[in-house]
Amino acid sequence: MPKGKPYSAEFKARVVLEALQGAKTVTELAAEHDLNPNLVRNWKAKAESDLSRVFSATEDERARERELAEHREEVDDLHRKIGGLTAERDYLQRGLLKRRGIDIEDVPGRPGKR
Repeated sequence: MPKGKPYSAEFKARVVLEALQGAKTVTELAAEHDLNPNLVRNWKAKAESDLSRVFSATEDERARERELAEHREEVDDLHRKIGGLTAERDYLQRGLLKRRGIDIEDVPGRPGKR
């Protein structure tokens, strides 16, 4: 079964919006846009049945954004903890090496060695 001419989503939305406004009948709109009236009816029925998704998608996106923000906060907190622990480790390592009389610059493989 061959498919008809593909119409853009914007065009379909414009026609369906006119149909929903009710100023013209579906038959009048179909004639005005050179469409089959059944096609306009199908678009209108699909729009009416899927209308609730417009609002639920927005709610889903907001929930996803909130969850993402929480994860970002958690990652930032973990990065702060890692930074603090790294600084503490380096401080303790320097103290231990100094106590044993080892020059810090001579330690092989030590990060940050120049």
